[in-house]
Formats: sequence, C-alpha cells, structure tokens
Amino acid sequence: MLIGYGASVNSPTNCFNPVQNFPYGGTLATWFKTTSLNPKIEAIEVSGETERFITIVGETRKSAKRGEYWNFFPTWDAAHSYLMDMAGGKVKAARRQLELANATFGNIKGMKPPTQSCS
Repeated sequence: MLIGYGASVNSPTNCFNPVQNFPYGGTLATWFKTTSLNPKIEAIEVSGETERFITIVGETRKSAKRGEYWNFFPTWDAAHSYLMDMAGGKVKAARRQLELANATFGNIKGMKPPTQSCS
C-alpha cells in the first residue's frame, strides 16, 4: 500500500522526513497531521519548530503540536500509533458501555410482575 509521497506504510524507514534540522530551528520537513474527528493521517510541510509549536508552510501563525482537534507528529509511525491508541480507547469504552447495557437488559428481562395477595 502506498501513501503520501510514495513511501510504503510497511517500509522500515518510512522515508518521509528527508530534511529535518529541527528541533527548535528552521529548514523544511514533512510532519503528519491527525484529526480527532476523522481517522486519517495527512502529510504537511513544516518550516519551523519550537518545543510546543510548529510553523506550517503557507500559514502565518504557529500551530500547537497537540490540540483538541489536530495533532502533529514528526513521523508517520508516531501519528499512526496515536490514532491506534485513540481507537483502542474508544473500543474499550464501547465494550464497557455494552457490558452495562447487557446488565440493564438482564435486570429488566428478569423482572416479574408484583404478586397480589387477596386477604
């Protein structure tokens, strides 16, 4: 499977960052953007980095490396690992919700009508 600039997902080196004289300096590099709403990884060009921010080529303001909606990673593997962790958390939460729903269903299914005593 090919993604990005022709590098293979399964390649051991993932040759996406050909030039990177970061941290905290300049020179173009390819970083990877993930979103919390849509599980995809998008390659972007970055022209600068600080400890908490990156400067995306073509944008005038800096972007936080970690945010509520977007997260930026220096490698595809790091971005993929982040998405896997997020998806795994959602699966775990969904399984817990299913357990609770099944317990509630079992309780309701086991309900009996009240007995009436004629005294």
